[in-house]
Amino acid sequence: METNSAKKKTRGRLKIEMKKIESKKKLQVTFTKRRMGLFRKAGELATLCGSGIAILVRSPADNISSFGYPSADYVIHNYESTCTSYNYSPSEGDSTDAKNGYFQAVARLEEQKRIEYAAKEEDRIRGERNLYWRQQKVLVG
Repeated sequence: METNSAKKKTRGRLKIEMKKIESKKKLQVTFTKRRMGLFRKAGELATLCGSGIAILVRSPADNISSFGYPSADYVIHNYESTCTSYNYSPSEGDSTDAKNGYFQAVARLEEQKRIEYAAKEEDRIRGERNLYWRQQKVLVG
């Protein structure tokens, strides 16, 4: 017999219906959790097979995240050099728009990295200034 204390407290793993999530908050939470799962699986695949892998993902908030093994930059540059060394030209099965979209996403990722670096550098400098003024107050006061 099952007592109240022995009952399950969660619903466990439920199969969810595949449809677009309408709530912005739930959409972002689901995206974040699934992105981490996707990156983990990609890392396992790369480790087990010894292959290079790069994934670029755009969030609902229009931020681009990347994952790469050994690094996304290495895989992307390797791909680009392979395309140019073999004089790659799109065939009927390839989409030029998809290739352009890929390179635009890489450019956006690089721009985001540059902006984040600049913001971190600005915070570091601001912190040093605050420390300087705090030290001056201690010396005077």
